[in-house]
Amino acid sequence: MQYKFRSDKIISIGDTHSTETVKDILNLHIPNGSDCWHCGDIGLGFGNISYAIENALSWLDMFNKKCVLLDINLYLNIGNHDATYPTILDSKWSNVFILKTGDTATFPNGKKVLFVGGGLSVDRCNRIEGLDYWKDEITKPLDNVEKCDIVFSHDCPEQFNHSTSSLYKRFQWAIEKDPTLLADCETQRKTMTKICKDSEANTIIYGHYHNSDRQYIDGVYAKCLDINELWEFDANKEYF
Repeated sequence: MQYKFRSDKIISIGDTHSTETVKDILNLHIPNGSDCWHCGDIGLGFGNISYAIENALSWLDMFNKKCVLLDINLYLNIGNHDATYPTILDSKWSNVFILKTGDTATFPNGKKVLFVGGGLSVDRCNRIEGLDYWKDEITKPLDNVEKCDIVFSHDCPEQFNHSTSSLYKRFQWAIEKDPTLLADCETQRKTMTKICKDSEANTIIYGHYHNSDRQYIDGVYAKCLDINELWEFDANKEYF
């Protein structure tokens, strides 16, 4: 899917892990007429499948009604803490757009964004599949990556933020309980690295790591959004 932003500025939203928080942000912090992008981990679809789908669609309907009222366009990446049921992901709304990996958007100034969803839950050993964890949460490889200027993603390439090797120190307890965790994390980061490299983007905005961080490595500027962080991205500005 190809989208067109209405302005060269867009408000980006960090991981909320709560649909209630998204509602509060829309009510209190987003100016009328804005375009917004949520980096993922919205908190959509937790619980048993029938309840999860009904609840997620109810929240999306609420978001859409609020966005219509305030003339907001809300773009939602899917993170690793969002259900992956097609009934949710394929639902259609007038002002809320559920993004798939490989979707693109163009700013009025002509710069192109590639959207990349998915991630990996390092604490999955403490979660229940189909209730608060989904096996297909990981980022799907893209065979034909569109060239773009910017990547809006949930996860990031290996060279940014916490490298896979840092998991030994930070999540040893999870690695000991989950024998394939480290290999799966390596695969996830390799997928992100390849997609971003193939896109030739020089700017990456992402979340997932729960810190506010900026790095410039090998000609690429990467900005990590902290939990609940609101940050205005200006497509006319050079961040490096």
